[in-house]
Amino acid sequence: MLGVWVLKAPKTVHSEEPGRVLGLFRRLLVSAMRARWRTIALTLAAFALSLLGTALVPQQFFPSSDRPELLVDLTLPQNASIAATRDLSARMDKLLAEDKDVERWSTYVGRGAIRFYLPMDLQLPNDYFSQLVVVTKGLEQALETDFPNVVGRVYPLELGPPVGWPLQCRVSGADPEHVREIAFKVAQIMGSHASVQKVNFNWVEPARMVKIRVDQDQARLLGLSSQDLSQSINAVVTGTTVTQMRDWIYLVDVVARASAEQRMSLATIRTLQVALPNGQNVPLSQLASVEYGQEYPLIWRRDRQPTLTVQADVTPNTLPAMVVRALAGQLDDLKASLPPGYAVSVGGTVEESGKSQGSVIAVVPLMLLLMLTILMIQLQGFNRLFLVLSVAPPWRHRRGRGSACLQQAARLRGHSGGAGPYRHDRPQFGHPH
Repeated sequence: MLGVWVLKAPKTVHSEEPGRVLGLFRRLLVSAMRARWRTIALTLAAFALSLLGTALVPQQFFPSSDRPELLVDLTLPQNASIAATRDLSARMDKLLAEDKDVERWSTYVGRGAIRFYLPMDLQLPNDYFSQLVVVTKGLEQALETDFPNVVGRVYPLELGPPVGWPLQCRVSGADPEHVREIAFKVAQIMGSHASVQKVNFNWVEPARMVKIRVDQDQARLLGLSSQDLSQSINAVVTGTTVTQMRDWIYLVDVVARASAEQRMSLATIRTLQVALPNGQNVPLSQLASVEYGQEYPLIWRRDRQPTLTVQADVTPNTLPAMVVRALAGQLDDLKASLPPGYAVSVGGTVEESGKSQGSVIAVVPLMLLLMLTILMIQLQGFNRLFLVLSVAPPWRHRRGRGSACLQQAARLRGHSGGAGPYRHDRPQFGHPH
């Protein structure tokens, strides 16, 4: 009774005459069936035009996020200290504080920002790195003018797998020096494109260092071991922890060492007095030679081989896949000239998009099998199944069915009438604002 009371019969009776839309559709269908050859030609032309238009479709699996936050990466030379990174971050904080367009920001020194959303590209803790989470506009120009010695990047949050720099080329090989030379050639090729900007490397520049070559024979004659010498030298150059101080919930080491002028002076290091087991002291120059040298402070490896990544950004409204296609010829020529054991591979968003598309293509056979099975159950015959497949545009293009199938299909149609809360932790030297 309740159903009868709720579902009342309609009072108005609809007319059996076709409406305006249905009438227009019937006239269009009859006209198309009468001019069948013209209809077939227009259909094939539209399909060919759609195939040509696929080249204009952006080939990016995951677009950028539309969240208001921006990430700012500040990368100093890899031999920079945490104090230099802290001073640079303080200058950046001052710049943001004077900007009226900035609503809020957080600064993380010596590490990346905390993961406040899932697909975030987490950064390893490094003394030369600093990251900011900021809501602003026009910040990129300020980085180029006020911080020229810093590799700075302002970019929106990413969706999908974390990538970092959108355009990347990895150069790998056995010799770091030869890898470095090839990477410079790759950077030159990437920089030749008008849509590529801010070409940089994840490691490339050697840093100055103090090399101390110990005469082991002389050290053994004086009764010294390598550990004794290293402790004496570290006390001056690196320093030793003498105590600790508590800062909120952190314990900060108090390090005693020589001043910066003395640590960087070869004369001071040569005259360093090394204590002997008999209580006497000898200068370090009697046991070792001290000189300046160069080495890479950081070498990234991939598959156990030194790998240098040439990375860059692209101009707005430009996809990395378009740039990679434009540079494919030059990169192929470079790959052909490489000696055995050295390789250049494309990374970044192009690689991650390929992985995502590959995972989708992997289930296509199962999808087609299910579609064919369902069509077979519905149509109850192979002839009808082949008829339906023949009128599908991809199959019509590949199978090259003629006009007979289309005429049968036309006659058949004629008869049938889906971010968490923003939170801040207190990292070392972090300044939440």
